[in-house]
Amino acid sequence: MEMFRNGRTASFEQIKTHLEKNDMDISPRTLQRDINQIRVDFSVDIVYNRQLNCYTIDQETSIGLPGFYKFLELSLTTELLQDHLRENKESILKYVQFEPLESFHGFQNLKVILQAILLKRWVSFDYTRFIEDSTKTHSVIPCLLKRYQGRWYLIGRTSTNKNVTFGLDRMSNLKATTKSFSENEIVIPEELDDVVGLQYTGKPERVVLQFTPLQAKYIETLPLHHSQKKVSKTKEGILYEYKLIPNYELVQAILRLGDQVKVLEPTSLKDEVIQIINSILQTSKN
Repeated sequence: MEMFRNGRTASFEQIKTHLEKNDMDISPRTLQRDINQIRVDFSVDIVYNRQLNCYTIDQETSIGLPGFYKFLELSLTTELLQDHLRENKESILKYVQFEPLESFHGFQNLKVILQAILLKRWVSFDYTRFIEDSTKTHSVIPCLLKRYQGRWYLIGRTSTNKNVTFGLDRMSNLKATTKSFSENEIVIPEELDDVVGLQYTGKPERVVLQFTPLQAKYIETLPLHHSQKKVSKTKEGILYEYKLIPNYELVQAILRLGDQVKVLEPTSLKDEVIQIINSILQTSKN
């Protein structure tokens, strides 16, 4: 899949040569079978261009592409570490640093939810929100698991046909129930593709950010959002355009970059960032 990044193409011979370097052999029939499986499992369309005699990823129809690349990164990292631990007596772990253990809290709930999704079963659990002290019991159709900033979240469909987001780290007594659901009852909000993070209330807007030349190099290699497009380069900085629903997570992402970024559009987002900065200044003075 690395061969197809950033719109690149590859012929069957190039794919075959690349795989052979990694001790893997493949036939045209096997390649097509794998392409079909990737489409089914990850919603990523690898298409064949007869005129150019090459394969490429259809960016418009591959809605699962960002998640697929993250999945590959996690899988390859895990495989690399496992191979080293099997082959070497000296532990590699003292040379590799992971995120703090707190970010894996609730990780054990992943297996239960994944099994429930595969078996088409509702899940029930007790849930405590950060803003509340009380715990409530919920029962939902598990529609989507999403990882954001080191935490896993479940987007579930309630009996009132409403999508609700839950943090796995705040769940307890999680279990798959005997109540089943059908495939057409799974509703994944399309708006999730138009946000940074999890909050998707509103409509997508044209967001224009100006980054310093140095920060732009980081943004190029780690985009703020998959809709990111480079617009122009000026003396003041480099402009990038996004199609996004402005939300809390986007504002936080902008604030984390400090004076390395400037909001140009929309005005409402610019005003919100300025208001928060002024509030921080006022709080710091007191």
